[in-house]
Parts: sequence; C-alpha cells; structure tokens
Amino acid sequence: MARAAGFDNLSLDLMFALPGQTLETLQQDLEGLLALQPQHLSLYGLTFEPGTALTDRLRRGELAEIDEQGYIDSYLLLNRQLSAAGFEHYEISNFARPGYRCRHNQAYWQRRTCLALGCGGHSFLADGWGERWHVPADLPAYRQKLLSGEPASELLETFDHRTAMAETAYLALRTADGIARSGFKQRFGIFPEKAFSAAFLRHPTKLLRVDDCWRLDLQSWLLYDHLIRSFL
Repeated sequence: MARAAGFDNLSLDLMFALPGQTLETLQQDLEGLLALQPQHLSLYGLTFEPGTALTDRLRRGELAEIDEQGYIDSYLLLNRQLSAAGFEHYEISNFARPGYRCRHNQAYWQRRTCLALGCGGHSFLADGWGERWHVPADLPAYRQKLLSGEPASELLETFDHRTAMAETAYLALRTADGIARSGFKQRFGIFPEKAFSAAFLRHPTKLLRVDDCWRLDLQSWLLYDHLIRSFL
C-alpha cells in the first residue's frame, strides 16, 4: 500500500527473541520482511520490562523467555541473512541498503543538535559540552503550559568535558563507523585511548583499531551493555 501511494523509501521494524520463536520461524518472518523490499530495517530483541503485562505472564509461567544462546543465534542469523541480501549492518540494531542510513537516528548517535516538539519529546543542544531537554510526559500539564505561554521544555541534564567524552565514545561504539580518533582529539583535546585508558586495557581484544577509528565487532555488539560500563 505504501508503494502504491508513491513511497520509494520504506523502513520496517522486526522484533526477535520472542517467546516460542525458533530460528525457523524467525527466518520466515525475515523472508516476509524482505519480500517487501525495504530500504532500511530496525531489528530489536524483546526485553521484559518491569510492570508490564508481558512480564506478569512470564512470572506466572504462561510463557518462557528465550535463553541467551537462542538470542545470540537469532542475532547472528539476522546479520548473516541481511548482509547476504545487500544490507549494511551499520548500527547494533539497524541495517540499511547503501545510501539509506537513518539520518534521524545518526543525529542521536553523533550528538548533533535536534529539537523534539510535543509531550514526552527529548531534545539535545550540542553547544558547549551538550544539554538535554525534555517535555514531561504529562499531557494536561503540557496543554496548560501551551495555553499560558510558558516554556514546555525543562532541562534534563547537562554535560561536562568528561561526561561528554563518555557519551560520545559509547554512542559511537554502537555504530559500524566507531570512534574517529582524530575527530575525538579535535573535539576534546585527547585521543579516546588516552581518555579511557582503563577501558582499553580491560578490553584489548574487543576494541579494534581500523585505520583511524576504534570499533566493536559483531560479537562485541552482543556484549555492548557490559563493555560500555568501562566508559561510564
């Protein structure tokens, strides 16, 4: 229907690691997705969030969470199949055909200024070391502020030199481009391996230098949440 309406750039989402999902059923889902010939794909492994109905069902034993090996096998299957289909795995959860990386998401990962309007929106101001603003997710309060002419956004967090370096590093490591050493040095006055010497010593086989960039490989992306703790 989107194609018939004239859209020539489709971005689709797929969840994996679902209760009861096998590699065979995941393969079927992926084939169905590829049949739509999208330009971009975002793939997200299911997580059970506290306080949700899904987590309640998990606790009652009504469904089972996929085990760690099942999650890994699913992630690697998606990488293999999409790479073979001509997609670039350019960020932990994102694949794109050449020239179709998501510009919106890249603004987040590169800490570029972005403005979010509306209740619950989050904005980032890149001036200085950076500031993050948000509009509280309270619709009546948001409406009242608009009617009274008050600013709806509130300052959420500010960054200093150290925290800006940390966020720049761990967001860049989400991407296939990684941390550009020269750009980091120009921005912060120090190379990343010097700024985070303990992290680089702790993970010498995970942080890979390719030309002028530091990157994580595919296997290390599976450990991303663990590895970035060294940068915090």
